[in-house]
Amino acid sequence: MTGLFFFFFGLNAYLTLFDNALTDDAFITLRYVKTLLNTGTWGFLPGQTVNAVTSPLQILLLSLIGLFLGPTVHSVLWLSAILLTAMIYLLARLSFHLFGNRIFGILASAALIFNPLLISTLGLESFL
Repeated sequence: MTGLFFFFFGLNAYLTLFDNALTDDAFITLRYVKTLLNTGTWGFLPGQTVNAVTSPLQILLLSLIGLFLGPTVHSVLWLSAILLTAMIYLLARLSFHLFGNRIFGILASAALIFNPLLISTLGLESFL
């Protein structure tokens, strides 16, 4: 279990390297989160209910983290680190059950985490 905390904080530090590279879609998502947290409205503008997001689950999870951190880039990074840590855990466990060794799950996780295409979609629903 302590290994997961190591992975989590390591992933958070790694993802922080890319916090200035978020696309405009990530900020649209954060605007939905901000509107939901501040006014309780599901939409881009307060008082105007709209459902134009591609992943409502992303908005809900970011809103949950946004209760503690606010609707900021840091909430995107924390949610991404949580999701990637869960992925490492699940892939390692699946690898252990299939092959009797966790190394294949860790290698698969590393291949996904360091994939430039996945990193370029940081802040979107790619990690979900």
